[in-house]
Amino acid sequence: MLKFEKIKLDSTNLGLGSTIPDIQKPSAVPFFICEDSMEDGDGANFGSGMVASILPYTMQNSYDRKFEIREYNAAILENEYLRAEFIPALGGRLWSLYDKKMKRDLVYKNDSLIFANLALRNAWFAGGVEWNIGVRGHTYFTCDNMFARKVVGKKGNDILRMYEYEEIRGLIYCIEATLRDERLLIHITVKNTRNESTYMYWWSNIAVEETKDTRVFVPTNKTFVTSYREGGYRISKIDVPVTSAGVDISYARNSKIAIDYFYDIPKQNKKWVSGLEADGRGLLQCSDPLLQGRKTFLWGKEPGGYHWNRWLTNKNETTDMQTLGNAGREGVRDYLEIQAGLCKTQFEHFLVDAETELSWNEEYFGIDLGSNDGDYNEICAKIDAIVPDKLDNNAWFDADEVMPLEYYGCGKGYLEEKLRGEKFHPLCEFPEESIGENEKYYLDILDGKESLGNDKTAFIYNKMWQTVIEGKTEKTYFDYYILGVNAYANLDYEKSFEYLTKSVEAKKEYYNLAALGLLCINVREEFEKGYAFIFDAVKHNPTYIPLAIKFGEAAIKCEHYNDFIDFYNSCEAVMKSNGRMKMYVGQCLVCADRYEEAKTYINKDLIVEDVREGEYAISNIWVMLYKKELAAKRGVAESEISDKEVLAEYPIPYAIDFRMH
Repeated sequence: MLKFEKIKLDSTNLGLGSTIPDIQKPSAVPFFICEDSMEDGDGANFGSGMVASILPYTMQNSYDRKFEIREYNAAILENEYLRAEFIPALGGRLWSLYDKKMKRDLVYKNDSLIFANLALRNAWFAGGVEWNIGVRGHTYFTCDNMFARKVVGKKGNDILRMYEYEEIRGLIYCIEATLRDERLLIHITVKNTRNESTYMYWWSNIAVEETKDTRVFVPTNKTFVTSYREGGYRISKIDVPVTSAGVDISYARNSKIAIDYFYDIPKQNKKWVSGLEADGRGLLQCSDPLLQGRKTFLWGKEPGGYHWNRWLTNKNETTDMQTLGNAGREGVRDYLEIQAGLCKTQFEHFLVDAETELSWNEEYFGIDLGSNDGDYNEICAKIDAIVPDKLDNNAWFDADEVMPLEYYGCGKGYLEEKLRGEKFHPLCEFPEESIGENEKYYLDILDGKESLGNDKTAFIYNKMWQTVIEGKTEKTYFDYYILGVNAYANLDYEKSFEYLTKSVEAKKEYYNLAALGLLCINVREEFEKGYAFIFDAVKHNPTYIPLAIKFGEAAIKCEHYNDFIDFYNSCEAVMKSNGRMKMYVGQCLVCADRYEEAKTYINKDLIVEDVREGEYAISNIWVMLYKKELAAKRGVAESEISDKEVLAEYPIPYAIDFRMH
């Protein structure tokens, strides 16, 4: 049975996406160092298919950490064995998979829905199963709506069908789910809609509960393991389960640091991963051979990783972290991730030919081996015997009746089909009703109507749009703005500068001023010129927090510290309470040698709602502040004091320590 209903979750507020285009310094491809333990051919595709920008997608960075009971549109599949809850409004996330016989969730069902900065667009949340498409990282759609409808299968089974269109790669992807007795069946279809090859990426990201006894099993005795260096990765291949140091890494408790294990499963082996507790019960995920990769991610036990696990799962982290800190974990439910992907690691993408379609099956179900203790390979053999030789599930997704859409996704799919004059795939209907105010500008252009955009108008990626807009007889400031952002997204930085300059010359709005300023600073390295544009932008809209944050970044980069301090002091209370605003004004005060004032912001009470995974900014500001103080106390130059000395005398409080490595 499939039903659509609202579920209530204790949740923070996602807020609205930023209207400021994310114009950053072009990203360099990370470097990869393969150790001697790697075999011939390993790592040949590392670094392939990376992207330099998330545009046309915008940042989702306006969330908070204020909890309320909020309603979310859900799709629930249920039979006598399982209850599977999906949230189409949040990327189709499988939020819960409850096994009625075992009386437990097979995936990690978070006690609260907590948004944090780990995804490509910033906002992400832990728990369940996330479907990652197109580009390395937590998908653009992880906090976005997907189209969803009910389909009745020819076997009489109910099927949940969710789908969307991904612009950067030109992919449509469809996730279908149904129940067959004690198993959740998943069928994935991905099609390259372009008449040229495109890069492909997919990882099903599965959260399971981590206890002191959790053990992960994969049908291999080798894994790639990564250590991180600034800007790159050092990768080696080690034994599973027992390393050369004598550590059994199949036990989650043995991971001291945050770490990825990308398992090298032999081609002839079945493809599966399982996380089991001491009683031998847990989740088994298996798939067709096409989904060859498997991974475990662990936060580890060091303060930063431990803090991150709590930050994503404990709603009281901002209130009890001062007293609890590292002292105990009473009542805290940790999680780890077991994942399944199209490549062996997440450092690579692969090319798919024009208009090529890929599809595969996955299964999720509970198993009970009585115990997870014993020889690793013997337990793997027991699990392997449970996994079917072939997942012959396609017939379970043959449609007999397709019901009307229950939930709508983005209007971009409709626009792209209309632009190209073709339908992308029979599984994926993109109706005109999906067009919202964000996309109306483009629909009006295609319909030959007067096209008026505003700061809420979505950005686009396909370069065909550039030709269409350039073809307008009379172009407005907004046309030039969209052309400028589109050119940047397609790596034509000179054309972007030309168009954005024309836009600003025609009419100044906070968003085109901000875009031109960011382009000057981050791409052209014309710092003072860019800073002037952003300063002008914030004068046009001084109460918009995402813009104010960009102003703070520009003031720090261009060393105009007092400008931002004065601006912050003039802000209304809601802006002053934003954690990133506090962090930036604190940094400006440190750089302006106003140490005592800086301490009112850089302290154990600072909560930066969107602190980024791997971001050391808060820790660095702390060290900068107390290095200055220590230097003054000792009467020496700052250069004579090491970071280690600072941290020995002024340890970073747990509340602001997110260092993972």
